[in-house]
Amino acid sequence: MFNIYSTNDSENDIMAKKNRKQIPNKTQRILFAQSAGICSMPDCNNPIIITEINNEKSSIAELAHIEAYNPDGARFNPNLSEDERNYEKNIIVVCKNCHKKIDDFPEIYTVEKLKQIKQEHITKIELLKENLINFDFKDLTFASNSILENSIKNKDNNIISLEHESTYELRSIDHKLRKNNLTYPSKHLVLSALTQQNTVTSFMSDCSKNNENFPNQLKISLKETYNKLKKNHSGDELFFEMYSQFKDNLNETEQAACLAIIVYFFTICELFEK
Repeated sequence: MFNIYSTNDSENDIMAKKNRKQIPNKTQRILFAQSAGICSMPDCNNPIIITEINNEKSSIAELAHIEAYNPDGARFNPNLSEDERNYEKNIIVVCKNCHKKIDDFPEIYTVEKLKQIKQEHITKIELLKENLINFDFKDLTFASNSILENSIKNKDNNIISLEHESTYELRSIDHKLRKNNLTYPSKHLVLSALTQQNTVTSFMSDCSKNNENFPNQLKISLKETYNKLKKNHSGDELFFEMYSQFKDNLNETEQAACLAIIVYFFTICELFEK
């Protein structure tokens, strides 16, 4: 179904792969669906389907074993049967370069680390599949409360300015995406959320009539969480961790509203690096 041989394989390696049990087609389909056409490695996230000359498409995807199939492979576990080595949970979808990297440095890319990377990638893709649906002020209120309740209160009384462009220049957004090393998964969500930023802006203005410090309180809570998370996370991982901190106990529309609030502060340069 898919080419699982690497251009880095020697002739003996390829022969060994041909003689071993192949990954079942059903398992391959599940793995590629989970990856959504993107390398699972967080510092890569590149498409694994590329367009070459004359718009012909080519796959650079590889199905990498977390615990090696062959005894001389990286992270081999003799306690796994041949069938268990080809189970979905023991395979991660990566590009060719990342496959070589994780096998060349097994002391860095341990079994536990790769399983964590795989699960985090699946979580990202699930978020991407949740199209930003329409939400209202009620949803934004629940989302705001979640952000405030999940952060330590701060007594900073500075007010942030709400006077910013209601239309967004892609150049400035792209600059900030690059500045924060945000790639396809995060960029997709940011640009999707921008389509509903007028609703968020109106909500912030409306809430400010009753509590002029309300937008600032939200900003402080988000900044506090951001400063805490950036010690151990960066790029796409940091963006998704920010969202994950506040979305629990919210329904689908409230989660969409929560993400839109994060993107709102991102676009007016009150969150993440400017």
